[in-house]
Amino acid sequence: MTNAWKASVIAAVNSLLVFTEQFGIYDFTEAQTSAIYGLWNVAALIYVLLTYKNSPKRIPDAPK
Repeated sequence: MTNAWKASVIAAVNSLLVFTEQFGIYDFTEAQTSAIYGLWNVAALIYVLLTYKNSPKRIPDAPK
């Protein structure tokens, strides 16, 4: 999976979270909603940070 694909999935999930919130599909408080967004984004960030070098399209770092 490329890093661009990971970013696209993260953006799509964020959009779905906002959509469900705006249309009242779930009934969380503002604090709970912020906590859900924060937890999701931190988990996604950690995933990307741990796997970014595995992208088949990644250009290796130049030697120092």
